[in-house]
Amino acid sequence: MKVNYFQQVPYRHLPDDFEANHESVVTTPYHGLVDPKLIVEAYRNALDECMYAARAGFDGVAITEHGQSSYDMAPNPDLLEAALAYATETQGLATAIYPIGRSLGKSREPIRVAEEQAMLDCMSNGRLICGFPVGLWRETAAACRTCHRRSRGSGKRGCVCARAPFRFDTDQRGGGWRQTSRAARSSAVPGLLPGYPR
Repeated sequence: MKVNYFQQVPYRHLPDDFEANHESVVTTPYHGLVDPKLIVEAYRNALDECMYAARAGFDGVAITEHGQSSYDMAPNPDLLEAALAYATETQGLATAIYPIGRSLGKSREPIRVAEEQAMLDCMSNGRLICGFPVGLWRETAAACRTCHRRSRGSGKRGCVCARAPFRFDTDQRGGGWRQTSRAARSSAVPGLLPGYPR
């Protein structure tokens, strides 16, 4: 069994009366309620927590994708994972780099998503585990101005496009699809595609 550390990037400093004055922490514009210095601190804290987990011996460091929410401000986990790939490599930590979530249902550029994953594989020296979730309908609708009913179909088409440039060996494990890609390196790049067809 492998044990991964799971990280989101929350904004922990909303006012005490937030619930009384706002409908949701998801997709609600809350720019006037946040302090830019505390947002910078939140991203740095998330990276510090991930590095702590890597040093503590977790098998992998997983960061999820969400946008326009106070519980997770990481619209692209690949950006944070790139920093972690470099930092863990320079410190000699063999921790897997696991971006859970470049939602192919939200992406209009699935090939670019695949290229980013290949780049992370190189940057991490073969420690990448890919994650392509379907995504949350409210984020798809709000962030991409896309009908949520179309996100699963977009995700399936995106999955086909993202996989096209690479050779995959697939088998089913744990409810998800474990993909082995020979994209940029000769090593295996496992990837999970929950909810997507083979």
